[in-house]
Amino acid sequence: MKQVHEIDFELQKQNYERELELCQKAGGDVERYRRLSFDAFQLEQIRLGLENGIDVEDYVDPNLSWIEMENMRITKESGIDMSEYKKAGFTLMQQNEIRIGLQEHLDVSKYAKKEFLAPQMKQLRKGIEKKLDISIYSDPDLDRMQMREIRLGLEKGLDVSKYADKKYKYLIMRAFRLALEEGYDIEDYVKRGYNGKVLLEITKAIKNGFDISVYVEEGYVAEQLEQINIAREKNVDLIPYLSKDFHGAQLSQIIKGLEKQIDVSIYAKKEYNWFQMREIRFGLEDKIDVKAYLNPDFHWKQMAEIRKGLIFGIDVTDYAKIYYEPEQMADMREVIRQNTEMLDADMENLLSDSIKNDLDNKYKDEIKEGNDDSQDMLFDSCILVEDDKMTAYLCLEPIMNMKKQLTVPDIMRLLRHHDVVQGVKREVIYDYLNKKDYKKKVVIAEGKKAEDGDDGKFIYHFRKEVKAKPKILRDGSVDYKNMDLFEVVKKGQLIAEY
Repeated sequence: MKQVHEIDFELQKQNYERELELCQKAGGDVERYRRLSFDAFQLEQIRLGLENGIDVEDYVDPNLSWIEMENMRITKESGIDMSEYKKAGFTLMQQNEIRIGLQEHLDVSKYAKKEFLAPQMKQLRKGIEKKLDISIYSDPDLDRMQMREIRLGLEKGLDVSKYADKKYKYLIMRAFRLALEEGYDIEDYVKRGYNGKVLLEITKAIKNGFDISVYVEEGYVAEQLEQINIAREKNVDLIPYLSKDFHGAQLSQIIKGLEKQIDVSIYAKKEYNWFQMREIRFGLEDKIDVKAYLNPDFHWKQMAEIRKGLIFGIDVTDYAKIYYEPEQMADMREVIRQNTEMLDADMENLLSDSIKNDLDNKYKDEIKEGNDDSQDMLFDSCILVEDDKMTAYLCLEPIMNMKKQLTVPDIMRLLRHHDVVQGVKREVIYDYLNKKDYKKKVVIAEGKKAEDGDDGKFIYHFRKEVKAKPKILRDGSVDYKNMDLFEVVKKGQLIAEY
């Protein structure tokens, strides 16, 4: 995160210097701009004004936000006098909508009213542009989304009187509008009190020729109805697995499994969340035996690590345990995979073969004949593991008289017998076997001891406290209205790190 912040800071610095350079080319006093500590966004507005040949002095003020500067610049460039609306107390955003209307020669008096918020003004302005009867939705009690649905209905020539009522939320209006566009009337469903999302799914079903009313009446929610619609569209028989116990995301995983023609009954169970369902589905699609991770107590990330091990064809038994974190599982899986690859690459050096060969030659007297437990114990005695399970040693003195040269894969197999799968020092093992100093005991595996972490903290990249102070105007008066009362941030700006 720190690196990202450093990159972001460097980009801001480059943008700042670039804007200063462009301001200078456009004839601006860059030394003055530096002294006034404008940021890159403010400099951009000054630069655009200079390039367009307007008098920027009215807004060369560090106390103005770049949005305020932009509004003043565009107003100057348009040549439209907005002082009347500014004096009337319209906000910058409202002034912007009024100015756009004036530029398009619209009758802005229909919406230049302070009771309308800027987004509402925008919907009214668009209606005037389309020559619609905006009186139908010129109600400040309608929010901008409701206004939008009524406007879109008017543009399609629909009878919006069916839904142009502020008691209907915008999603209900949208469902009503879409149904009317397809020639259907869902007024009966609306009167039953279904919410907008359910109505949208009813509308979709009607459009596709489906009847989902039985599921609506049974109380299935919108997310479930959405999946029922999807199943119908894909010609998938979801009914045998349909249950109100499954939420939409779970039903989605069942549908995807049915599409792949796998046995979804293995995971179509309410004890699995949709992430777990997905991991089981992936395994079934890959044609692996998913029994190793069907335990619903496994986190889906644990399931994923077990699944990856099965795909590699390795024995996941050692790490398919509920108490291992996914990261631990990943480390163990990788060690087992590498060990398996080493052993497979040189089958003649497998430890089991070494023991078998020794039993058939002159060194068999060193091992109790026919006693496999004694054989294993003799070789296992070469590995010593500390009680705290943090350190493993190798000493080949017990078998040095066998004159049998063990290999690295042999030692890795012995370590696995002792459940040592992490922190293995392969280079040390290789060096030890080459030097043949078998009486020496060496550390061949070490675990990492847990360390206390640092306390978390927040790093803020904005002013947590803004000292509000009035602006001194050119005539010496004091402007208490436009005080800097809070910090302004921009979309995408880094504001804090943890």
